[in-house]
Amino acid sequence: MFAYVGSAGLAFGLRPRAWSADADPTLNTAVSTAADAFNVFDLEAVARSKLPIAHLAYLDTGVEGDMMVRANREGFGKYQIRAHRLVDTTRVDTQVELFGTTWPTPIVLAPVGSQCAFFPEGEIASARAARAKNHLLLLSTVTTSPVEEVIAARGPPVWFQLYPTAKWKITEALLRQAQAAGCPVVALTIDNQVNAGREALARGKKLDPRDCRTCHLPVPGSLFRLKPMFDGLDVSMLSGVITAHLTWDFIRRLRDATSDEDRSEGHSHRGRRHTGTAA
Repeated sequence: MFAYVGSAGLAFGLRPRAWSADADPTLNTAVSTAADAFNVFDLEAVARSKLPIAHLAYLDTGVEGDMMVRANREGFGKYQIRAHRLVDTTRVDTQVELFGTTWPTPIVLAPVGSQCAFFPEGEIASARAARAKNHLLLLSTVTTSPVEEVIAARGPPVWFQLYPTAKWKITEALLRQAQAAGCPVVALTIDNQVNAGREALARGKKLDPRDCRTCHLPVPGSLFRLKPMFDGLDVSMLSGVITAHLTWDFIRRLRDATSDEDRSEGHSHRGRRHTGTAA
């Protein structure tokens, strides 16, 4: 399923896609930097040429054989716009209201963890981009930039994506930190009940020639030691964010732990965590 492309590129066995430069390799020559991209899918060509193979596999793949990643993309590709003709389109309103805040478009920057693995400025750069176009930004629990700095770069509001851990005291501390920073909404990830079989990521790690032990120490809690949200917390016994215990009782506990002004919503990874569950 994997093959090296250049020094750091990667093919996953589910390409080409008709809407990407992958469908026609000659198109890749037109996209050497992000500024050259004609659409977001063109950015994959840039990522493949610049990112270490393990980091790219973490960012761009799902679980098992990536079956649901393909199915979800194909499913969304079947959506069509039903056009209404002879309608005045000189003033088009794309605004959407979410929890009392009006946004100019429904475009949202979804939570992506460990962004400093892909770009030195990490989540701060994403926050500046969200601010430039006034898009909603969701910050991951495993952000590599402090939540306060992200909000300063984006400006409020920034929503917080919560990975509930198996230890309530740590989960509660994460909530308190996000609340204190000014996050008005918590997006709770609800599909981490099992340790998904991320085969593509495992292959990417095996093919990566770098020594990754500086960031990925073989000790309990190493996944969280370099993540600012976990500063000052005892993560020595925290092996991951798998939440087999997650039920409606947890939702009630979560609501009790947040203030009346804060709101919660559900969030899932789609094809990145489960196979056989369409978006």
